[in-house]
Amino acid sequence: YLRELKRIQKKFYKWGMECPFNFKHKHLLITAELTRLKGGDPEELYLKAIEQARENEFIQDEGIITELFADYCFYKKNAQREKLIFDSYYCYVKWGAIAKVQKMNCDHLILRNKDAMIECAPQIS
Repeated sequence: YLRELKRIQKKFYKWGMECPFNFKHKHLLITAELTRLKGGDPEELYLKAIEQARENEFIQDEGIITELFADYCFYKKNAQREKLIFDSYYCYVKWGAIAKVQKMNCDHLILRNKDAMIECAPQIS
């Protein structure tokens, strides 16, 4: 699968050079994920990808990239994780991804409030 990811990375690099507005943040994300898979430190790549997505108003991609960076921070015991979870959550809220927002409320204790707790409770009939 690494070979396939590298092939895709090359495509996005080419597209990112031709149309950075649409593809640069995606190339940076793929590069960050490849770096992570190889055991490297992708933090700077995630941050650049988030910045590019935000700059070009790809709110949905900013949310996804930020959430993936938060997952990476969780495994590295990085203190940025909570802020990143909130940032990705608010990207999804702004984008209008209601199901994703509800899922994040259920998956992340730091996002839970009383109403979210009720929504997350198993339904007994």
